[in-house]
Amino acid sequence: MKKKLLSIKIELRVIRTLSVESESRATREFLAKLSEEHFAYNVSRIAFRRIKHYLREKSTIPSWDEICSDPAIEKSVREVLEDCVYEPITSKKRVRAAIDRLQEYRKLRMLTKIGKAVEDMLSDDDKPLNADKEIEKIQNILTGVKSSGNFRVLRIGQNSNVMKSVEKLLKGESIVYVPTGFSGFDSINRGIPLGSVMLVAGPTGSGKSALLAQLMANMAMSGAKAGTVPLEMSNDEMLQRHIARVSALDMTKLLDPKNRLKKQERREIYEKFSKYDKKIAKAGGALEYYEFDDGVNIEQVTATVEPFELDVLGIDYLGLLEGVSGERQWQYLMDTVRYLHIWCKSTSTIGIAAAQLSEDGMLRYSKGMAEHAKFFWSWKVDDIGKQTGLFEIEQRKARQASDHSFMLHFDLAKMTVKDATKDLIEEAQTLRQQGKEARKDNKSGKRWKDDLSWDEEDEDLPEPKPGRNAQKHVKKKKEKNSKVSKRREIEL
Repeated sequence: MKKKLLSIKIELRVIRTLSVESESRATREFLAKLSEEHFAYNVSRIAFRRIKHYLREKSTIPSWDEICSDPAIEKSVREVLEDCVYEPITSKKRVRAAIDRLQEYRKLRMLTKIGKAVEDMLSDDDKPLNADKEIEKIQNILTGVKSSGNFRVLRIGQNSNVMKSVEKLLKGESIVYVPTGFSGFDSINRGIPLGSVMLVAGPTGSGKSALLAQLMANMAMSGAKAGTVPLEMSNDEMLQRHIARVSALDMTKLLDPKNRLKKQERREIYEKFSKYDKKIAKAGGALEYYEFDDGVNIEQVTATVEPFELDVLGIDYLGLLEGVSGERQWQYLMDTVRYLHIWCKSTSTIGIAAAQLSEDGMLRYSKGMAEHAKFFWSWKVDDIGKQTGLFEIEQRKARQASDHSFMLHFDLAKMTVKDATKDLIEEAQTLRQQGKEARKDNKSGKRWKDDLSWDEEDEDLPEPKPGRNAQKHVKKKKEKNSKVSKRREIEL
């Protein structure tokens, strides 16, 4: 009996779920776990491919009516979809069962492909046979059977395939970098390479969210598709900050714009943000925010955003993810960054996550998070930094890049982070130098140096003025001496 290699019913039910229940957990699970290879039926494969296209280009899932009327889909396929009456899959148990069944069918089809390849190889007597090469082909197919992930081999020496990669590398085409928008970093390191994980960490209230948001905006302006998961704020709150950043406006005015901003000011802000929106679109970039109603862990976050095919994913911040608290919090956080690293590498996505620094300048809760990051930026806060908004970004980790420090200017009232200007740097240096000298003077007693150098025989030496308590003490002493002298006179 011939083995069954597909289930049309399951495939069409999955497609119905995606387009009818686009906001459901089932849809997120299907998009995270399934690829085009899981669909063998031509109709469902075309529909799934079209849904992925919508997600990539428009960041939305088309409705069932839109799929059935999409002119980009062949008429024969649309007719089959129109006749489909299968119910969407909603229960958690049935979702997992459908995924398991489709994965099993995919593996069986891959094994059939291997059998066909071996049969063709052995049946043609006239064709010269390179056994090693054919075995390598079969090994590549077997890799696909075991995992849906990509697998690549770079070989130097015998049967080399390295020279094309060398050529691409020397042309600067091998590794794709996304600029951070900060010249102190980009001028040397070009940007952050796709597939990397980056940590940005500072003390509480030091501007972690502001720096993360600025990085995402800068990368979108350079043409990247960037998405942020703000775990402690809503999408409207994120937009509020973004408007303040774009319009260089004190964010407190946006708390009550109707009373704190004039009508003309509101119109100007609207026009400025409209131009900014068009500028990002012209650059080919996009900036998206993903708000979750419930708590989510790192697996759920990545599963939800993967269909959007992001270039950059921002998470604000790691400590607010589900499943990272408890007695073994250090282990959970380290595992979270490790999972993010694997996901970013497999999807060629840059992952930027905010974390907290403790008072002693170490990663709070888990130092091991840095082990799985390729880049790690941190900064400390002092009085001069608070006064000037100028902070030195220390690169504690910069794999395959220069780990130099550079200066950034934080304006938290307007939610902006920019390159530090020369004047600001000189101002901060002057203030720090003055602070050092003042501390040195206080410690050494230098302020009395001139007093101690006076000539003791100098007639113009000023008399030290006693304080208020000292004056009282002298007065009492004089009264006491006067009484003593009178008593002696009487005695005499």
